Amino acid sequence: MAYIVLARRYRPQTFDDVIGQESAAQTLKNAVKADRVAHAYLFAGPRGVGKTSMARILAKALNCQHGPTPEPDNTCDICKSITRGDDVDVIEIDAASNRKIEDVRTLRENVKYMPTRGKFKIYIIDEVHQLTADAFDALLKTLEEPPPHVRFILATTAPSKLPDTIRSRCQRLDFKRIPTPKIIETLKLICKAEKVEIDAAALHAIARNARGGMRDSESLLEQLISFTGTKITEEAVYEAIGALSRDGLFSLVDLINAGNVPEALNILNQADLKGIEHETFLDELIGHCRELLLMKLCGKDSPLIDENDEDAARLHAQEATMSADTILYAIQVLSDAKAKIKGTVESRIPVEMALIRLARLEKMISLDELARRLEALEKGRPMGERPASGGGSSTSGQPRPSNPDQVQEQASPYAPAAAAPPDDSPWGRIVAEVLKGSRMTAMALIGMEQNDTTVVITHHKSFSFKPEIVEAAVKKVLNTKVRVVCREGSGGATLNGSGQALAAAMAPPGPPSAGAAPADDQFAQYNSDPAVKNVVRSFQGRVVGVKGAKKWQKD
Repeated sequence: MAYIVLARRYRPQTFDDVIGQESAAQTLKNAVKADRVAHAYLFAGPRGVGKTSMARILAKALNCQHGPTPEPDNTCDICKSITRGDDVDVIEIDAASNRKIEDVRTLRENVKYMPTRGKFKIYIIDEVHQLTADAFDALLKTLEEPPPHVRFILATTAPSKLPDTIRSRCQRLDFKRIPTPKIIETLKLICKAEKVEIDAAALHAIARNARGGMRDSESLLEQLISFTGTKITEEAVYEAIGALSRDGLFSLVDLINAGNVPEALNILNQADLKGIEHETFLDELIGHCRELLLMKLCGKDSPLIDENDEDAARLHAQEATMSADTILYAIQVLSDAKAKIKGTVESRIPVEMALIRLARLEKMISLDELARRLEALEKGRPMGERPASGGGSSTSGQPRPSNPDQVQEQASPYAPAAAAPPDDSPWGRIVAEVLKGSRMTAMALIGMEQNDTTVVITHHKSFSFKPEIVEAAVKKVLNTKVRVVCREGSGGATLNGSGQALAAAMAPPGPPSAGAAPADDQFAQYNSDPAVKNVVRSFQGRVVGVKGAKKWQKD
């Protein structure tokens, strides 16, 4: 007889044999016992967790010669043929390769024929989400009202890709990922039956790598038996799957914490020599950091920690040396590197950069430290004395001019200086108002000059400076309609007392044209034109030169 792989030899044959799907199994057993089996079921869940096996068991429960029964005997001819997959009344269809409307039309033609020897004709459609839209449309009516002798079982790993019209016509059962301890328990039984010697660490490594899929763990065990014979170690598992060992991951994280860049890069180089793909390398490291984060936040006894006792103790010791923010940052850096791998020819470079960045983490400013520096900057005040409330002195310590036509100068209370709360002057209130809309804009402010019609705000050059926020703040605080001009400046905390910024703001937009007379009456005939008036008013400027005047007058 031809060799049969482990996943097929140890396939579940009864409802109780399906590992980790007790809820779905009990639902189907009760339905068969009460003769309330739905005309269509949707089995949804990850790959390798027992969806197709459960579908075959349900088919045996319905067509067993001693049934329908929730406990098929697996000895009658019908049960044996269903187990082999060659029963004429149980039709298994792979929707990945039979996805067209013609395939569904053939199915619709065949459902009207009675079963050959069983009580039901059962259609098992695997990966049903891969049917085309037209095929789904063709299946709708038959799926909703099939002949009484027909039952449909649809299996999918992506239920969200099914149309709502299909899902609404089925009774849905969700299949869960199988817990690691249950996979380990099953693998122990298989190894005992196969006379294979395997250590606990290797079993745990196989179960972890399967990520909740029983079939994947059985396939990996099969590969390891072929690779190492009847004795399997943890090192052989990681070599077979092409991944960094647990010892390697712990060592790498320790080197990163110690800032040892050369040795961290050496581990990456050794992984390259073993043929470990860079994406797999990052996945394993991200998974390790995730375990560290969960243990940090949830404790070492949390059920979220999927580790054996020895590795859990090592994780606990390692996470004690790291903060949660540091681990989060590491996961972000590694995830970014994984995304960059797909867009570069040399995939090793993003991985090296990520390891170097993490190893140099102590040399970087933390977010908390940056926030403290911003807070200290916000609480700063300009050089000089703070004005008394209602007094007549300016923030620069100079007397405030009594003539409103004279220039008033005030400096930003957020300029670097000794820590003190902002003052209650108009300028202080303007800065506070700007801070509500944009912290970076408030930090760029230098000072203010004003007269009856114009306010000039001087600020440092900043890409994040938002003049519209400043303008709104000035008009709100001063409660008057004034022209607000924002100009880049530099220097100390206050402007000079000559009103240069204000004078510059009220100067004409540019130099007059060559040869043009400076007198305004030269352009009287143009200034009286309504169109010119609107332009001058909109830009708050004046006519300084005219080009093409003859053509303009002609038009």
